[in-house]
Amino acid sequence: MAEESDLTLRIEAQEGMSIRGNRELLSQAVANLLDNALKHGRPVSPESEGAAITVTVAPDKEKPGRGVVVSVADRGGGIPEAERSHVLERFVRL
Repeated sequence: MAEESDLTLRIEAQEGMSIRGNRELLSQAVANLLDNALKHGRPVSPESEGAAITVTVAPDKEKPGRGVVVSVADRGGGIPEAERSHVLERFVRL
């Protein structure tokens, strides 16, 4: 997917990390985040550093040994401030 859109993808994860949960639902959630990043991200310009899309998996500092934090970051325009309060509403497209 990233190759087709001319975006670079970097994955940062500590070795030995595991996530307990429904494999299909977790896969779909991460796939949705990546799909959005690919649709709305921007390629890395020669003067910028790093990847266009970065996926990070790290231990949850608030729940040591019991959770992980998965984040997907891109260089897209982001969500306009006026629409951010609707991010967690069901069936809302921003």
